[in-house]
Amino acid sequence: MISPTDILHGKVLIVDDLEANTLLLERMLRGAGYVAITSTMNPGEVCALHLKNHYDLILLDLQMPGMDGFHVMEELRTIEPNGYLPVLVITAQPDHKLRALKAGAKDFISKPFDLADVLARVNNMLEVRLLHMEAKNYSKTLEQKIQEVEASRALIHRQSDEVKRLYDEIVAEQKRSIELSLQPGAMVGVEKEERTATRWVRSLRLRHPWLQINLLTAFAAAAVVGHFQETISRLLILTMFLPVLADQACNTGSQALAITLRGIALGDLESGKERALVRKEALLGLLNGALVGRSRYRGEMFPPNLIS
Repeated sequence: MISPTDILHGKVLIVDDLEANTLLLERMLRGAGYVAITSTMNPGEVCALHLKNHYDLILLDLQMPGMDGFHVMEELRTIEPNGYLPVLVITAQPDHKLRALKAGAKDFISKPFDLADVLARVNNMLEVRLLHMEAKNYSKTLEQKIQEVEASRALIHRQSDEVKRLYDEIVAEQKRSIELSLQPGAMVGVEKEERTATRWVRSLRLRHPWLQINLLTAFAAAAVVGHFQETISRLLILTMFLPVLADQACNTGSQALAITLRGIALGDLESGKERALVRKEALLGLLNGALVGRSRYRGEMFPPNLIS
């Protein structure tokens, strides 16, 4: 809101080529309480003074030698970005009033001066000008606030998308961790559905088939041993080597299992590379078995007198 104090502190410029008129207007305004009053008798200085001080009101005489008030208003229009001229013209010619209003002036004062008329028109002009400036500043502030709100909304939207992305990553990582935690059990016959709270009947149904498979593989290994029984009977070292062979086979399997789980955890084991991994581990098992068997046979781990 504009207060009377704000109006009395409005900046006023008096432009008149007659010093008597300038002094009279200045005395009227100061007597009414206006404190920011400037005057000049040179119309060519008006634009420069306005650019420097940004006056709220310009009392402009229309009849001046060299450069009249109409010419001054044309120059003021070029420096006022919004086209609003805070000009109160001073004239003794009635026919100049309408022309001045069309040129951009907001009101006029007639000569000779009437104190009440001058003070009323100056007060009204300053109030309108200050309200105009206040509305303009409020509009700028409101526009800035809107920009800040839009920026905050965009930031919140980006943060929301980021939080959603992180949440999806966490959920995916959690699912992956659960899958990885289930892999070791699945490789030794514990199904993914089994938990610590699973009833024993269901656990038995889930685990027992794998034990049967393991039993069949054990029988297959025993059949292989039985097939070479005659050779084993002749070489005592082979009898001693059988438990070592089983231990080496378990260790080789554990190594293959460990590297497979590591590949799954690190994402190295991609889809389509399973056969290559199986071929690699089979080759390693064959080579390790050959090297271990050769070293045992040559007596590097057992004394030669055990060979009969």
